[in-house]
Amino acid sequence: MKKETLLMIIGAAIVLALVWLGFKKAGVEESLPPPHLLLATDMPPTCVEPVAKAFGKRSGIEVRVQSPGESNGTKPDLYWLESPLTALHLAEKGVLARYEAPGCRKVPPLFKDLEKRWCGVSAAGRVFFVDRNATEPPASVLEPGRAPGGWCVAKTLEGTGLLMGALALRLGTERALAAMKGWYDEGAMLTKSDEEAIAAVTLGHADWALVGSDAAGRAMQKGAEGRIVWPDQKDGGIGTLLVPTVVALAEGGAHPAAAKAFYAFLLSQEGQKLLAGAPCFQLPLALPGEGNISIMQSGAAAAARWLLNNPAAFRDWAGY
Repeated sequence: MKKETLLMIIGAAIVLALVWLGFKKAGVEESLPPPHLLLATDMPPTCVEPVAKAFGKRSGIEVRVQSPGESNGTKPDLYWLESPLTALHLAEKGVLARYEAPGCRKVPPLFKDLEKRWCGVSAAGRVFFVDRNATEPPASVLEPGRAPGGWCVAKTLEGTGLLMGALALRLGTERALAAMKGWYDEGAMLTKSDEEAIAAVTLGHADWALVGSDAAGRAMQKGAEGRIVWPDQKDGGIGTLLVPTVVALAEGGAHPAAAKAFYAFLLSQEGQKLLAGAPCFQLPLALPGEGNISIMQSGAAAAARWLLNNPAAFRDWAGY
């Protein structure tokens, strides 16, 4: 290459560099898209949004959200799910990677997958939301008693379905199904959701409802009058079922580093405290020593497996 040609190339490069620097200084440099991750979640948006915002502020990573069942041609990077039931379905499809964030080691084994495909983040108990004027609130899911004004329970797989599975594992299938069928004799009415069951109590149509503690917390924040009773807390009782929300890394996601960062944030002290407060109202699982609740040891993860192996049991009970 001739000396003159080389000098011309060097000179052009210097000019282009100076122009670029001038544009950058003037603030007109074309901005690159911010780092992001695609989160598939069925968690309430009112819970996801503040957590994602706090994570984005700390990390600079944008969290884009879609539902787990949504298909737009793009694989999610991470799943954040309301119960292990959906996680088991996804694991069987082979879409979950085996990964365990360091924070997951703080979570009790009852709330995580032994094959490291998902980890519990927080949990909600299956509790009674009781009318403030009820004189004899129920103490056990096995014998809730006859409510003068009737009582409600939601026919949801992720709530009552998992409770059925947990009771079957704890007491035996025959006794568990007999106890739940006995609810009808004690005035139980089925609703489509926890929110409908809580509304029945607040409107005076029922004396209490068997619901998630998170749904009850959100309702009380909005002004619903009532109180929460944690069932089966007496000595020798079976304990309250805790249903964990779970996080799972997607297999083959485009942004694994960003996904792992959000995974870690959910299990960090900051993330756990966000989940414990409004509007999530969850029990943090990676902060040991929080609360003093007797827990049903059969667990929601094992209950989810029982439901998958006994699909007709809940359908028959719920009348599907």
